[in-house]
Amino acid sequence: MRTTVLLCLISLLCGCSSSIRYSRAPLNAPPESRAQAPAPEPEIANATLPPSGASADENRLLAIIKSYLGTPYRRGGMDRGGMDCSGFVCVVYREYDGRALPRQSGDMARAGTAIALSAARVGDCLFFKGGMFNRIDHVGIYIGASRFAHASSSSGVIISVLDDDYYRRHFAFARRL
Repeated sequence: MRTTVLLCLISLLCGCSSSIRYSRAPLNAPPESRAQAPAPEPEIANATLPPSGASADENRLLAIIKSYLGTPYRRGGMDRGGMDCSGFVCVVYREYDGRALPRQSGDMARAGTAIALSAARVGDCLFFKGGMFNRIDHVGIYIGASRFAHASSSSGVIISVLDDDYYRRHFAFARRL
């Protein structure tokens, strides 16, 4: 019992929560409808990766990201069977250049160099705040044109638009890792 309580407390304090925060269903919707709510995200088939004018390195990174689109969400997951937001970022960067990033989004948020969102380039990490303690609890990878790839708890690995009101409200900062 003690172990279960401790694990629950740790999951509340750590990043990449599997809560409905990063799904698209209304918070007051019954739990069964939250899980089934359609996400008004751009369709994977219509994902325009890579953007025109991307460098060879950006194209390679975007191809890796695109290969994970549609991967289901799984808390703590780090493979094609399922992954959470920080697992997605870790796996993409490990595949891209062998880099080992911190596993938790909160720890990733302290790595690298802070940059202005207006200076973000393909591959920079975007961090979001939310939850009970308004801490960093979500991370995605900027792919250009005000879009980012991330692992949504309701839809798995998807592309979202930063201009969406929800993401604009929860955006914390960008970092170059």
